[in-house]
Amino acid sequence: MKVQIYEHVHPDDVRRSIQAGVNFIGVKPGVDGLSEGEVDFDLCRELYEVAARHPDVFCNALTTATETNVIVGVVQRARPDVLHLSGNIHKTPPTQVAEIRRTISPVKVMAAIPVTDASSVELALSYQGVVDYFLLDTPAPDGDIGATGHMHDLTVSADIVRRSQIPVILAGGLDAGNVREAIRRVGPWGVDSFTHTNEAGSRRKNPGLVKAFAAAARE
Repeated sequence: MKVQIYEHVHPDDVRRSIQAGVNFIGVKPGVDGLSEGEVDFDLCRELYEVAARHPDVFCNALTTATETNVIVGVVQRARPDVLHLSGNIHKTPPTQVAEIRRTISPVKVMAAIPVTDASSVELALSYQGVVDYFLLDTPAPDGDIGATGHMHDLTVSADIVRRSQIPVILAGGLDAGNVREAIRRVGPWGVDSFTHTNEAGSRRKNPGLVKAFAAAARE
C-alpha cells in the first residue's frame, strides 16, 4: 500500500514523513495565490532535495491552475516527479491534459477526480489514457478538489478502482482510525492524507499522526 501525504512546508516534516514510510511527498508550489498553503519555488525545491536522497520516494507538485502555460510553468520551476492536477477538472479536458503530459514528460501526471455519484466513474475513465495516476477525493465547495477533511461515497470509489487500468490513490477525510476500513471497501493502490495529519490549527505535519496513518494503511 502506497502512502501519500500533503502538504509539506518544512524540511523537517519531509524527513519525518520519509522516516514514517511515506512514498509520495506532497507540496503545493506557487506564488500566484491560487490556493491557501502555497510555498515559493525555492522552498519547494529545498523540500524536494531532502526527498531526493531516497530513490523510492516521489515528489508531487499540486496545482489548482487550469491554464496550460501556468501548469507547465509550475513544473518547470518546481521540478517534481509528479504533477498533481487538483483544480476544477471540468476546466482541464482530457485533450488539454494530454498536451500537458507530453510537454512535461518524463514527469508523471496525477489527476484528482471529484467523487460525487455514478457520473464520477465515467469522468475518471475519460482521463484514463492521458494520466498516470488517479486521486479520488471529496470535492470542495469552490470547485477545486480536496482538503475538505470529509469522506465521500466509497462505493463510487470502489467502482472506479475496479474499472481503472492505472493506479488509484484514495483520499478524502482519511485518518489512522478509518483508513483500514476504507482500504477494505475500496481496494486502492494507495491512500492520501492532508487534513487529519496536520498539527491542530497549522499546515505543519504532526509526525505522530503521519506515522500512525502510514502504519494503519499498511496493516
